[in-house]
Amino acid sequence: MQQRLAAVAANGSLANYPDLAGILYGWRDMAGIEEPRAWVAHFIATDTNFVMLLLELRGLTVSDRVYRPLRNSTLELFMDPEAVRQRLAALRQNDPPSQLKSKLDEIDEALLVGANDPFN
Repeated sequence: MQQRLAAVAANGSLANYPDLAGILYGWRDMAGIEEPRAWVAHFIATDTNFVMLLLELRGLTVSDRVYRPLRNSTLELFMDPEAVRQRLAALRQNDPPSQLKSKLDEIDEALLVGANDPFN
């Protein structure tokens, strides 16, 4: 399985699979953190992939409503949380199109919910 994951990551199709976050966690469990972290660093080179991955890494909590927290502990596994925050701020400063702005708003809310999560 580890070899198949590495092959799919190498050919560029890993992000097309459902539950990318689950795949990254499984890959980490099988191979250690360095391989998935290297893949993430390469994958998030584009802003589109960066935003998509952050949305994929959100968790799921159901209480009085559905919450999608993005926990600091999740960010720390695969990338530098401070670099993430700086890049998000830079994306906001460039007057993003409405569709990107909406996704950035979702990420901001997820980070806020994740910061208040007792399991963070």
